[in-house]
Amino acid sequence: GEIPTGLPQIALPTLTLALVLATQRMARRNVLIRHLPAIGTLGATNVICTDKTGTLTQNRMVVKQILLGEQHYSVGEVVAGQALAQRYLPFFLIARLCHDLKEGEQEGASVFLGDPMEIALVEMAQMVLPTMAEPHRVDEVPFDADRMRMSTVHTLSDGPLLCCKGAPETVTPLCTRVLVDGEARPFTPELRGKILAAQE
Repeated sequence: GEIPTGLPQIALPTLTLALVLATQRMARRNVLIRHLPAIGTLGATNVICTDKTGTLTQNRMVVKQILLGEQHYSVGEVVAGQALAQRYLPFFLIARLCHDLKEGEQEGASVFLGDPMEIALVEMAQMVLPTMAEPHRVDEVPFDADRMRMSTVHTLSDGPLLCCKGAPETVTPLCTRVLVDGEARPFTPELRGKILAAQE
């Protein structure tokens, strides 16, 4: 059949009104829209899932706080107090070495390409250990959904180093000791519970 000739004249004001009402509704909720056509879809949205790490808004993640032993520290505190970094050196070595990132170039600058969380960890470790030489990687067990962790093996001057990184609920049950102020102590159930609670 044919489209009635008067339909476009009716449809256009109706569509415009719908967009205006949707825009007003979102403006009341402090929503910013970059692309105008998205208003039609977002105007009918009831729930929006967001990522507070900045991956969605800035397309990158940044480490803000670190749990070392039983204390939280900002990255700035660790960078300023290098003695703290040396007491927890294994943590920063793992953050620096245990990843699947590739090096690339963007706008003439060297950048890491890969998972945003891994990039954030490596950038944090580079700030804390700016002069560390990159040891040779000899083996890797990639991250998978069953293990929820990845492992890498590197060659150091005093022998091989195994690094493991993953979800706290899968890594902490494997640990029997914890590093506190540079000293390996028994990993008590109380401390394990505190660490798991800190991620929530």
